[in-house]
Amino acid sequence: MMAGITGTLVNIVGKETMMYKQYKKALDRHIKDIEIVQNLICQLCSKSYYTGWDAIKYCSSCIDELEEEMNEEFFGE
Repeated sequence: MMAGITGTLVNIVGKETMMYKQYKKALDRHIKDIEIVQNLICQLCSKSYYTGWDAIKYCSSCIDELEEEMNEEFFGE
């Protein structure tokens, strides 16, 4: 009985350790990307958005809408 419980605990701890190592590996791989991400506020709709670029002043929704308006105005689409 004791061997069964011990074996189960070893399996659980082993799986948790393996999951932690995979998480840590993914985090280490993307740590530079995570450090440059900024939480900004869109200047058109005031929603928050995340980006790594300082020059982007609008969220992706507003950018899509602006592109549609430009296409309609210039290309009649």
